[in-house]
Amino acid sequence: MQLLLGGGNAEDTVRKLWQAIEQSADMVLITDCAGVIEYVNPAFEILTGYSREEAIGETPRLLKSGQQTPELYQELWATILSGNVFRGVLANRKKSGEIFYAEKSITPVRDGEGKITHFISNDRDITERRRLEAQLQQAQKMDAVGKLAGGVAHDFNNLLMVISSYAELMQNSLAPEHPLRRNVQEIMTASRRAADLTRQLLAFSRKQMQSLQLLDLNWMIRDINKMLPRLIGEDIELVFAAGRDLGKVKADPVQIEQILMNLAANARDAMPHGGKLVIETATVQLDDAYMQRHSIVPPGEYILLAVTDTGEGIAPEHIGHIFEPFYTTKEEGKGTGLGLATVYGIVKQNGGFVWVYSEPGLGTTFKIYLPRVQRETGQVQPLKLVEESPQGCETLLLVEDEAAVQPLAFVTCTV
Repeated sequence: MQLLLGGGNAEDTVRKLWQAIEQSADMVLITDCAGVIEYVNPAFEILTGYSREEAIGETPRLLKSGQQTPELYQELWATILSGNVFRGVLANRKKSGEIFYAEKSITPVRDGEGKITHFISNDRDITERRRLEAQLQQAQKMDAVGKLAGGVAHDFNNLLMVISSYAELMQNSLAPEHPLRRNVQEIMTASRRAADLTRQLLAFSRKQMQSLQLLDLNWMIRDINKMLPRLIGEDIELVFAAGRDLGKVKADPVQIEQILMNLAANARDAMPHGGKLVIETATVQLDDAYMQRHSIVPPGEYILLAVTDTGEGIAPEHIGHIFEPFYTTKEEGKGTGLGLATVYGIVKQNGGFVWVYSEPGLGTTFKIYLPRVQRETGQVQPLKLVEESPQGCETLLLVEDEAAVQPLAFVTCTV
């Protein structure tokens, strides 16, 4: 029977089919019924790194990554040997060792008698798509956790106010030599520590109060660097590479200090035997090419703050969780798991983005991008009262939705 494609003879049809497969952007390989590779197209060579000569005579196990279960392969073979098409997503390994994800379909090929003689595998590389989807899912998860953390922190703050205020009132009513005064002091100390934790949670959830100013990061970092050696210790070398013509960011100076102190503390813990901590700044233009790799980042002009250490690095299984509240790889009692969560929240609250790059044994780099202020309109000035404060007997309106806090607020107002 003569095959026709666009009105040609069988030879033309075969030639056109051959050209279509050879020039396909998707990876195509053909195996015999035992799974031995007989043909691969140029896209296979480009994607996998294996040449046609290296692949022919091998089996698709050449690309096996070890990330699939034996049950998946059993299902695959059962499907195609029964004459059906297998469809799925597999993680494969390139010649270089790099993992890539392929949307795969394997179709049985039958001869004139209906017997399966070959299999055609058509693979589409979806590695980039999966990476962008993972970024979006991570951002959505962090937003959801942030809303939860903010709600918990608000309610917890009200409880802490009750505890600390009543403890303070109790302490004021006790004589200096009273035996219970020390107990009350311990309550107040613990409540202050708990309040510090809630402040970090509020920073993560982007509900922390801000005092926004136009800041020169280079000037700020030089000032903070006077304190950092005491935090990181003498066996860690501190290097600051200041970018030129940096411009300014609109942020809270206290929050910028929080970012640097938290990252420096993390770097110190990652370098127990000493090392180097490098802080860098630069002005960068994030274009469409960068946006394709980081879909949640709008293009524009940013100021980059990079903090790099030469420490132990972060294992791949931890990378996706390090910004989550209370997630820590440190020993019990050596970390709250809120340091990096605080960094993440502050950066997001200021309209920025933070990425981490790390390999075990090769150190870690945190890159923070903060929007660069396009026009310097001067520092934010404090509000000035239009009228003088009243001096007579006035009425104060107190608004408080927590019943336990209301009497405390009343006492404070009347003192």
